[in-house]
Amino acid sequence: MAFRRRVACDEMGRLDFCWRNASVCYRSRELYRTAFQGDPKDYYTGVNVAAKSLFLNEPQEAARLATEVLPLVQFASDGNDFWAGCTLAEIYLLQSDLNAAAEQYQRVIDKHPGRTGDLGMSRHQAERICNQLGLSVEETKRILAGFELLES
Repeated sequence: MAFRRRVACDEMGRLDFCWRNASVCYRSRELYRTAFQGDPKDYYTGVNVAAKSLFLNEPQEAARLATEVLPLVQFASDGNDFWAGCTLAEIYLLQSDLNAAAEQYQRVIDKHPGRTGDLGMSRHQAERICNQLGLSVEETKRILAGFELLES
């Protein structure tokens, strides 16, 4: 848990910087990789290794890691567990399963509409992934549709 807090605090201060600075992103990914190897049932560190791999222009590695994390969060397909449900949607997105990702984000949003701050972070991450995947405007809008309804 101390590792999670340290990385989360570090990332909250330098989150956008990481995406613009490959060496920071690489170091962050390797910290997450070490943590995930130490606790391979921790989906939080696993999905972050996958996402950072995508941001380092390693989409095949990102998809491979997402496949590794998938069994850890499949239980959350109903959206009841907020973070596991968001992680499942992110896994689908990293695997380029756009329909499953959009549907899963919508299930989480439907179950937790009051968690606007957390949903905002999830939306921001989904936007970054869509951008890195090179999705079209229409595809990105489909992924983010549920989030847009929260803003109106």
